[in-house]
Amino acid sequence: IFYHALPREKELNPFLDILSQTAEPEFIETDDTVGVEKIGIPAALDLFISLQCGFCPTAVRKLSQLALRNEMIRFSVIDDALFREER
Repeated sequence: IFYHALPREKELNPFLDILSQTAEPEFIETDDTVGVEKIGIPAALDLFISLQCGFCPTAVRKLSQLALRNEMIRFSVIDDALFREER
């Protein structure tokens, strides 16, 4: 998981959740993550976030679970306001 963002406001808690899960992995199987460990080819997920977005924290939480469960998945969180050239 790569962060190209300065987590603040609504984005801080999902960032801290990811940090705590990397230190002590505790995975809860959900409908969103069933079978993710079977992915056998590399995948890259780039999520552009905005501090004004109410859906971004949920998207970060859900997509990070995929990357935490399968090392073949690279997940990048990119702050759209700070890294416009990445689009």
